[in-house]
Amino acid sequence: MVVTDDTVTKMLAACLNLECLRLDTCSTLELINISAPNLQLKNLTILNCYDACETLISAPKLQSFIYHGECNFNDVKKPSLVNAFISSLGMEHTEPKHDYVKLLYDISHVRILTICTATLMCFTTRGEYANMDLQECFTISDEYGNMHLQECFTINNEYDNMDLQVSLPNLQELQLLMECISSEDLTYVYGFFRICPSPNVEKLFIQLPKFHENEYHSSTQEPVVEEPSAVTFNHLKVIKMNNFKGCKSEMRLVKFLLEKATVLEVLLLVVPKKPCMEEHNSSSSGTHYYVDRREMEMIHGELVSFPKSSPGAKVVLCEYDEDDQAIIPAHTENYWDHF
Repeated sequence: MVVTDDTVTKMLAACLNLECLRLDTCSTLELINISAPNLQLKNLTILNCYDACETLISAPKLQSFIYHGECNFNDVKKPSLVNAFISSLGMEHTEPKHDYVKLLYDISHVRILTICTATLMCFTTRGEYANMDLQECFTISDEYGNMHLQECFTINNEYDNMDLQVSLPNLQELQLLMECISSEDLTYVYGFFRICPSPNVEKLFIQLPKFHENEYHSSTQEPVVEEPSAVTFNHLKVIKMNNFKGCKSEMRLVKFLLEKATVLEVLLLVVPKKPCMEEHNSSSSGTHYYVDRREMEMIHGELVSFPKSSPGAKVVLCEYDEDDQAIIPAHTENYWDHF
């Protein structure tokens, strides 16, 4: 069955008691319009609808929203939303139309939130454009090499009347999906913590990539990343990082969190699963880094030397097979192969 824009509109109008809707790889959708009178929808999942250039959502009873794709939201009204998953991993996310800032404003009341590197980067770098009027045009060439204007976006001072700080007062669980964990990515994480305070967050999950193209334990001097001194986590009790490899940026982040989490109970660091032969020989996704027992001992020795603002906090470094499955995020599916 071919799912078109009209198909979705008619379905929502006809199915008045519909509570759960999943749109998965609907390549013929151009405008995703999730709205209808008296809409009862509670769970909405939109995955990989690559050709949809605009998404409109007006669902007053929506509680769960899962989205993986390019961030092309025009209007989002979800006053009852409890948990949200927003990811653009593996997709384009740097064009002006990809407005993660407005989207997070619209869902800032959620209690459970999963976001990826794209959202972190958008919030951290948007200050560079806050006072600028920019126009970005995209061109294509015909078969004769002549250039033609294809699409043009204007970026006005859209944040002039918008507070640059987005508070997440109800947030209890935050999950970060990191495409990489370089010094630049660490800057994005710190910037998000600074701009989007979450005073009541209790659980923090960080999914790190198992693949990386760079050498993790290189002696090369990395740039110093300034930490946000005003950030504190006064209710954060549980931190878990998956695919922890002990690289410099990861260790810096651990040290920062231990210093800022005043009531932390446990910090669980899970090293990557030992790759099978096929994964080990594959170079298409970079190097699948495996931490052996000797490296784990060295990493653990450095971890226990880090100062902690919560004296009773336990720092646990374990292998993949020893992972505590009682400590898992609400969103366990990430829709990306590199975790």
